[in-house]
This record gives sequence, C-alpha cells and structure tokens, in this order.
Amino acid sequence: MEIEVKNSIGQKVADLNLSSAVYTKRLMSEHTLVFTVNSANVLDITIGDYLTYKGELMTVNQEPQYTQLGSNVFEYVVTFQGARHTLERFKLKDEGSFVFDYFGDLNDYMFMFLECLNSVDSGWAVGELEEVEPFALEFNKIDCLSALNDIAEASECEWQIIGKEITIKKTVGTARALTLRYGKDNGLYSLSRQTLVNSSIITRAYAVGGTQNLPQGYSKKQLTLDGYLDDPVSVDLYGVREGIFEDQEIYPKRTGSVTGVEQINDRTFSISDSSLDFDLNGQRIEGTEAKIVFKSGGLNGQEFAILSYSPTSKTIRYKANEDANGNVSPFGTMVAEVGDLYTLIGIRMPETYVTAALSELEAKRLEYLNSNKVPRVVYELDTDILWLKRQNTELHEGDIVHVVDEKIGLDDNIRVTAVSYPALFPVLEQGMKFTAEIGNEVTYTRIQKVEKDIKETKEVVTQVSKTSIENDRRNVQALNEFKGLVFDPDGNLENALIQAIAGLFGTDSMYYDLDGISLTVNAGNDANAISLTAGKLIHKRYKIDGLGYIWDLPVFNADGLISTKPYYLAAKCSQTALTGEWVLTTDQLAVDSENGYWFF
Repeated sequence: MEIEVKNSIGQKVADLNLSSAVYTKRLMSEHTLVFTVNSANVLDITIGDYLTYKGELMTVNQEPQYTQLGSNVFEYVVTFQGARHTLERFKLKDEGSFVFDYFGDLNDYMFMFLECLNSVDSGWAVGELEEVEPFALEFNKIDCLSALNDIAEASECEWQIIGKEITIKKTVGTARALTLRYGKDNGLYSLSRQTLVNSSIITRAYAVGGTQNLPQGYSKKQLTLDGYLDDPVSVDLYGVREGIFEDQEIYPKRTGSVTGVEQINDRTFSISDSSLDFDLNGQRIEGTEAKIVFKSGGLNGQEFAILSYSPTSKTIRYKANEDANGNVSPFGTMVAEVGDLYTLIGIRMPETYVTAALSELEAKRLEYLNSNKVPRVVYELDTDILWLKRQNTELHEGDIVHVVDEKIGLDDNIRVTAVSYPALFPVLEQGMKFTAEIGNEVTYTRIQKVEKDIKETKEVVTQVSKTSIENDRRNVQALNEFKGLVFDPDGNLENALIQAIAGLFGTDSMYYDLDGISLTVNAGNDANAISLTAGKLIHKRYKIDGLGYIWDLPVFNADGLISTKPYYLAAKCSQTALTGEWVLTTDQLAVDSENGYWFF
C-alpha cells in the first residue's frame, strides 16, 4: 500500500510504501511517521513536502537522512511530523511583544495564543477547554509549542492536537473497556518495566513555602509545616526516604480586586479595594519594602512601592517605577483599572491568611507524597496486534487501559502515554508489532523544557543592560590604570606578560560585548556557510568622541567557504559613524588596517 507525497505547491513528488514506515504518537510530545527506504535512485523529498495519514497532514521539517550502502544503493530515513511540530516554527507574541506577562483563564490564553498562531499559519481552532481559575505566566521569546506546554502545566491540564484543533483538559484520552494480560487471546505478548530517570521514592515528606509576609517572630526563613507526613505502607516496603516539597508561591497572601483607581500625579497613583479586610498600617515588615503586585490587567506582573494606606477609604497609594532611561510605569493606557487583581508583599498578614497558606501547603505536601511514595515507572507493552484488530480497537495516547501482570503484582488502570506501530495497521503483515508505553506520569515535553532552560541560561549570561555596559567600561578603565602601575623589575618582560600580571587577557581592541548577535555555523545545513544576526557591538575601550561606543551591525551571510582554510571574522566599524559590517577573510587584520575604520 502506497501513500502519495506532495510538495509545498501540491505537486506529487513521490509514492512511499507504508510497509516501510513506523507511526509513533506520544502524549503531548512526538507525532511522527518515519519511513526507511532503500533506493538506487535519488529520493526527491525535502523540507516542506507533506502527506496525509489517518486524516492528518504530516510534514517534512528536516532534510531526510541517507546512508550509502553500496555503489548504487542508498538508505533514506524520512520523517514526517504532525501539526503539533509546526508550532515549534513560530514565536509566541502578544501585541507585537515577545516578552510579556499574561493573566487569565484558558479561554483568555487560547484567544491570545490563536490570534498569534493564525497570523502566521491560518486554520487553527480551539476544541474543548477545561474551566480553571485564572493564573499568571511569563513568556520570554519562546516558541508556540513551548508556550502551549507552559499553559497546560500551569493550569494542571493536558493538551491534545488533532488536525489543527487544540484541546486542553484535565485528562485527554478515553477510558477503554480493555484488560491486557498474558496468555492466548488476552492481548499481551510481553511487558517490560523501566524506572523513570531522575525519579526517587519518597516515603516521608516535609514542606516549605515562600519567604514573603511571614508573621512577627516567625522562627524559620520560609513558611514551613511542622513535622512531617509519612506513608506507613511505603515506609514498611521501602524504609524511611525523605523528601521536601517546596513552592515559593505559597505564603500568607490575599488576592484582592480593584474597586477604584486614581492618578495623583505622574509619579503617584492609588487603588481602592472595598473588600480589604485589615488595616495595612503598622503591618510593614522591617527591612522589607511593602509593595503592591498586580496579577492582571495592564500592570500584570509589575510591583510598586506602597507610599501610604487609608483605612477609612481602603485606599493604597503607590509610587510609579522609573527605569534608567527615564521611562515611567504606569503610563498612558498601561495603568490599573477597576477589576484588576493584585496582592501585597512586605506586609504581615492576619492569622487567617497564615492558616490558609499552611492549609494549601499541607494539601500540596500530601499530593507530593502520593506522587512519589512508590517507584515511578513506565511499562512497555508488546501487544497482540491481531487481538486488537479483533476487538476493533486502536489504542491512542492518553487512553486508559486495565493491565494485569500477577507476577509483579500489577493490576491497575494505567494511562497509555505513547503508541508505536507499523503504518500499515490495521492491515496485518507477518511479524507486525504494536507497542504501547503506559504509566501515570505526565511529562510536559522534556526536550522543550531542557531547551528552554538552556535558552534562559544563555539569556542570563548574554543579557546586556545600559547599567552593566557603563560598569564594564569603568572596570576596564580601572584595570588599565592598574596596568600602568605594573612594572617589570627585571626589565625584560614583554607587554603581554605585564598584562597577565595585571590580570588583563586580550588586547584593547578585544574588550567588547555583542548584544543581540548570534552566530550560526553550518547555516542552512550547509557545512561551508555561516550567518550572523543583526545587533550591536558595545566597545569598552574604543569610542567616537561626541557619538559613543555602540556600533550597529547588519545581518551577515557567507557561503562557499573552504573547510581546509582558516578564516578570521572581524567587525569593521567606522571611526566617524556608529555603523559597521562583518568581514570574513583569510588575512589577519590589525585593528587599524584601513584608514577610517577599526577592525574588532
């Protein structure tokens, strides 16, 4: 049985045999159809080509892999991916901003999400949405798939994509009236168990919360539950194995709703809350600035210092924020409005709020213990594919099935987290296998989260602010003054060694930062090409008097490079204007190689 592959303009480019393909779909993760094809001819399939399988469009997003097996035989591995992988291509933005805070329920989030997504890839829609309480998230230059994972995780839900319809529910999938066990006509050939990586058994749980708004005289640095919680059965089985649940967002707090707003002047604002049930005066925590933190609206995620509180009108007066460039917030339309939610920090809360926080922490500790008190494992099932066909059943990721294995004491309803089978199914062939991974662990796409962690670390390292630039220039100036005081008592040291004694590494022309510029080698999967994005070069020694020391550099692309040759990459910066360009050459360029320019 063959399936037709088309290119991006709808022209047929190939027919592939489904007997050479394996279909895999994993809960909130992988969705692929992978062909392994041996051919004496070049397989003319490339990025953007697509096919339709099980009613869903699947696209090639990476160049096919190939291996030469003989003089005229090639093995191609071609991966088609479902629509969910398309989300990785697009960045989430809200009103043009890639870095923003958001607050709302799932309807609010998906309205924003689809407005962004459909602006670059039309046809996306919402399926079922769970009703959840509003929640806040921060987005920082992430792709739409990562954003969808964050939204699902924050709402304690799962997502499912069929075609271009996105559903977010507490649990996706269907409870199947199936029992799988060993033996003839019982649906199960084999079962293997694997322990989840980075998991451990916890039989005794402690719990700590945040550091904000703690009561007067509180003896601990974090909100802490007294004692511990044991699971007696697990302790008997595995002994005492301690773990600590921690959530910095659990602390004594009150989420209020604004009932009135006023602007006193361009630096002073106030909000009123008619339901505020205690007097803030006299409750400020010594050594901590009392602040109002907005949880929704135009000021969502921003904190402002509290200036005063009127218990009569229940009005909080707060001070505007001003950054190093003189920009003020609130400003213009980005102000507090009636109905916005807020909370307070740096304030000692009444005992009722302390009790509520401890109760929340207690519930989370129990949840944590129940999730970790037994070994966290997944099972891989090799199912009887003929039995499945006789049952007129096809398992899907998210489904719940009953699995029995008396030898290991397994008798439970368990989630199907992934399925993998020959693409011909339900057409049967000799030796065909249908495998399913089962387990009650829900993973919010680990690869995405690892990439996100790496990205966030990179941004912390490379982030450049006006303050840090000025500090760096002052530090370099101080180091150069120190270098001038270093001398060689033997009179035979070169300047480079004197710099090493002073703790300076590199030359003056090399003291600069790049802001917003990233270098890509093997650009476009071409081993002989590189590219750089546009951005700024911020120098710490060189400057143009009267203009400054930050040069704008445009996009740069180079191909046709010779792999056996060494190349030097330099920023060619004007000595009369804050503009420049990249130069790639096999020649060594001194900083003053050309009149009117510096080469960094």
